Amino acid sequence: MRPQQASLSILTWKAPDTLSRTLQSLEPLRELFRERIVICQESDPREMDLAMQYGYRPIAVPYNVGIQEGLALAVEKSTSELVLVLENDCNYIGGEPGKTQLETCLSLFKEHHIDVIKLGELPTHPRKKYMKYWGSKFPPKRTPLGMLRWNEANLYKGEVLAYAEFEPGAVLEIERLADHLFLTSSRHAVWTNRAFLVSKGFFLGRLLQFARSNPTSRLVNGLPDLEHAINSPKNRNWWRNANFRIGLVKPGLFGHRRYDRPALDEKRGANATASHCDQ
Repeated sequence: MRPQQASLSILTWKAPDTLSRTLQSLEPLRELFRERIVICQESDPREMDLAMQYGYRPIAVPYNVGIQEGLALAVEKSTSELVLVLENDCNYIGGEPGKTQLETCLSLFKEHHIDVIKLGELPTHPRKKYMKYWGSKFPPKRTPLGMLRWNEANLYKGEVLAYAEFEPGAVLEIERLADHLFLTSSRHAVWTNRAFLVSKGFFLGRLLQFARSNPTSRLVNGLPDLEHAINSPKNRNWWRNANFRIGLVKPGLFGHRRYDRPALDEKRGANATASHCDQ
């Protein structure tokens, strides 16, 4: 199988130290992508220079458009139909095996009619939010709360991959496509902004269109965040009921390592250098 031609697109906002380390981590993946771009919000000259230094095409955005519209630009400005989208703190952690896994994702994306593949690092064990619905043992078994809040529990079922002993045969809603690639439904996996492989048609024509048409009052730095629009209590049923085809990679290929933030970022000072796993 030959991988589909794809673009690698990174969203950044005045965090050159973080961007520099992420671009360095991505060097082993260069040959997999026909195009590499960086969306530079507020046209930060340091970030634009870094992009060119590492062989990426910088795209200057005069002001901060926020996470939702920044991700929209990351997909829109790509020339390939298939796009790997990263935020500037999504450092590559997959090593040489991860490169092969990513090639598999690129190859199987169209064949299996996948809508999006989540590539973020999995936690070392399921999160508390998962365990309150499914307990702490494998195979999963609904807790009383999981029985009471059936649909809410279902949305976190994909996090069962975090168990070392996970086997898809014990979880009927998850299918193995390759050694490290699994397929499930949006009924069983929440949307996350960080590190995903997506088609332009799905992202711009379905996901973004819904988010723009159904804004929420919760903002980040005064601007819309796609995660809030998709996962908010008033909107989340759309994501669940659409039954999108979601790919999951175990153990995940991209981390979350932050070294600096712009002075006006409301998240400044919080988890500045922390690594975080989030499915």
